[in-house]
This record gives sequence, C-alpha cells and structure tokens, in this order.
Amino acid sequence: MSTESGPKIKDRMGLLVDFFDDLQRTRGNRDPELALEIKSILAVARDGAPDKDVPRIPSKVCRDALSLPELSTLAYILGPEGKNTRIKHILSGTSGNISFISRFPGNVRMMIPVIERLKQEEKVPGVFAITDSQAEEELAKKYPHAQDVTPPLPFPQIFHSFVAGHPKVLVLDTASGDNLSIAMEASFLSYNRPRIVLAHDAHASTERIHRLIENWDLPPVDRVCAIDEWQKTRLEQMFPQLRGRVTVTGQPMFDVRTDPLFIADRKRKIRPQLGITDKDFFLTYTLMAETFNGETEGIAEALAKMKPEFREKLVVAVRRHPMPRRDPLSYDEHVRFFTDRGIRVVHTMDGPTKLPTDDTVAACDGVVNTLSTEGFLATCSGLPAIHIVDDRFGITHRKDIILDVPASEYGAAIKLNRTGYLTNVMETIMTPDSPVARDLATNMKRFYPQDGQKTNRVAAVLLEEMGKAV
Repeated sequence: MSTESGPKIKDRMGLLVDFFDDLQRTRGNRDPELALEIKSILAVARDGAPDKDVPRIPSKVCRDALSLPELSTLAYILGPEGKNTRIKHILSGTSGNISFISRFPGNVRMMIPVIERLKQEEKVPGVFAITDSQAEEELAKKYPHAQDVTPPLPFPQIFHSFVAGHPKVLVLDTASGDNLSIAMEASFLSYNRPRIVLAHDAHASTERIHRLIENWDLPPVDRVCAIDEWQKTRLEQMFPQLRGRVTVTGQPMFDVRTDPLFIADRKRKIRPQLGITDKDFFLTYTLMAETFNGETEGIAEALAKMKPEFREKLVVAVRRHPMPRRDPLSYDEHVRFFTDRGIRVVHTMDGPTKLPTDDTVAACDGVVNTLSTEGFLATCSGLPAIHIVDDRFGITHRKDIILDVPASEYGAAIKLNRTGYLTNVMETIMTPDSPVARDLATNMKRFYPQDGQKTNRVAAVLLEEMGKAV
C-alpha cells in the first residue's frame, strides 16, 4: 500500500471545523441564515459527536451558499473517517481516459475484469483509479506497479487538481455509496463534465447513492449498470429520471467466479486442504460490515439444534467482512459461538489455509448470510444461499439498506425473517434430492444463467459513453 504524500490527514471533526471556520470568516457576516447554519454544525463538530450525529447532507441553505468546489470539499469531509485517498494511473491509452472511484474492496474486484477487458480494445483508453481505505489495498494487489499520481496537496484539494485531466468517463462506486463519489461528481460540475456511470455490484446498496445524489441536488448520472432485471426495475420505479439509462449487465466479477470449471477446480483443490470430505456439508457464514444483536450467536444456536445426523456432517467457515466498521467482536469470538456448541470450524481467514472469500464460497456447499454480496455470488454459482433478515439484527434498521432478497422472490434463494427457522431449513437443504433443494437448483439456473458476458457488457457501456463525451 502506498505511503501518504502531503500533510497528515486530520480527522473528520478537525476538517469540518476548519472548513466552517473559514466559511464563517469569509461569508458568515454577510449571510445571517448561513451564519446560523454554520454555528449549528460547528456545535455538533466541536462536541466530538460520534459519526452518526454528524450530518451527511448539509441543509439547502448551506448547499445553495456553497460554490461547486466548496460543495465537493464538504462532501469529502462528510464521508467516512480513515481516508487515505490515492490517485493511481493504471493504464496508458490513446482514446481518452476512464476514471474509477471506489473505497470498497468489493467494488474494486468488480472493476478489475473490466479494466483487463479494456486493454483488449484497438484504441485502448487510459485508466485512472481514485481509491481510499481498503479499496486502495485491493487495487495494489492487482496493479502493484501502477503509478501513484496523487499530488502533494492538503486533503481534499487533491480532487481539484485531478479534474484538470478531464476524463471522458467517471465510474462511481455504488457499494459504499458514500461521499467520496459525491465529492468527485461535484468537482467536475465546474469543468467539462464527463459522462458519469454507476456500476452496481450488489442489491443491498441499490438506492443508496442515488438518494445521496438527489439530496445533494446533483444532476442524475448518465448510465447505470444493474446486476439483474429486479435492480433495473427497482431503480426506474424509485428514480423516474433514470428511465432509459439503466442497462442490465450483471456482476463482472462473477464471469470467472461462477464458471462451473472454476468451481469444480476450487472444490477439488481446497476441500482436501481443509480436511473436508464429500460426506461433509461445508457451510460458509459471511458477516456484513455491521454486526449487532447476537447475529452469530443466534445462527450458531440454530445450527446446533439440528438432528445429530445433520450436525455431525456440518463444517463451517466464518468470514468477516473486509471492512468491519461496527463489529464489536473479533474473528475468534465469532468462531467460539460455533465451537462452544460442538460445531466444527475450518479457518480460511488466516494461517496456512487462508483463502479469498470467493474461493471459500466456490469450495463450499451453501452460504448463510444476511445481505452480503457472497450470498448473491452463491446463487449465481448454483449454491443454496440462506439470507436471514431478522428484525432483531441491527443491519435491518439502516435506512439506506435494501432488505429485499430478489433471488428469493424467484425461488432461487431462501429468505428467513427469524434466525430460529434456520434449523429446519438447513436440514432440508442437507437432505439429498429434497424438493426444496431441487427447486432451488432449477430456479438458480433459470433466473441466473452464467453466460460469461457480464464483463463485456459493462465494458461496452463505458466505451459507448466515451463515444458520447465532449
């Protein structure tokens, strides 16, 4: 991972206080309404309030008073803490530039196949990536020699120097749906605005960034890449301004990860390494970034209640989210909920059997999760996925999370609203040739076929938008 250049990054509160102190000095006295707004926000900031109490969206009074560069700066400050924003030059080209914006590693993994596909074009586009947090680490794994072109400027002014490059297409991260993307879009509004594309990689964040764009009074994006028809329909219903702009492309990362040959290879190589036989049922349990209210304990308790003939076959891999923002438990504490109840656990997060999450899913027989991307990956891989959306789980109370499980509406996955139901459902899935298992397999093939063209479809959208750019 790159080292930072430029001054040490202040925490959000420090940046926010500096920003509004400066605004107060330069404009507050001339605008009483703005002065009152600034005073209110500074009171929250200086009290050291936790993140959830800091307004993610300023009032209309504040938005109307700010210039576009100021709006961009504020959007960046109001984004998550722990910023280490880097600008990387991934690929030199001859037909203009495409810039990818991301702070979630999953979003980076989705875009890497697209970048590799763009290399095959006769007129190769140049590619830049603006990342922070663990997205930057994920990018560095694939492109360790990418040139770091982050200017040695105070944060977040790095954005305003970057826009001089005039990319033709800007691809925003929809997984995090946070203010990094909003800051970039706002930055470009005062220059030659590029074509802006949102590439979705999951269902849970379907509406999040579109709501944020509306709330910041920014224009709608030019194109949206949706992962399935359900998402396309949902977006066009909730945001009429997107009608005619949404294309179903699928999730590019799944072209390889759901290929039957890839899955067979991973099962053949990984299961023996983990000591898992064909008689075992290998279950992957994936956690979200925020884990509350006894989720893991409830799931472990439900599995422990299975009849002995099922429980003895069960082997579990616990997978923490790569960005566990609000998980009060360590990996070992999550694991103990299972081992204390006599459930066998294999370790794929660290040690000699450490594996990527995608490989763990490919090698397993089923996935239990709440609303993680890996549940959808399992469905697209032909593996049974159980989504537990229990209203006692903290994640279900977040207003920016979609609680629908589209695959379950097609009979291609299972959605449970109570953890206790998991006991009987798991026994049914583990029963060879049970009607439930057969129906799941049939519907997964019908509604989520693997055509290997998802990457090509996203690349086609980006190239088409490049052709429309000024």
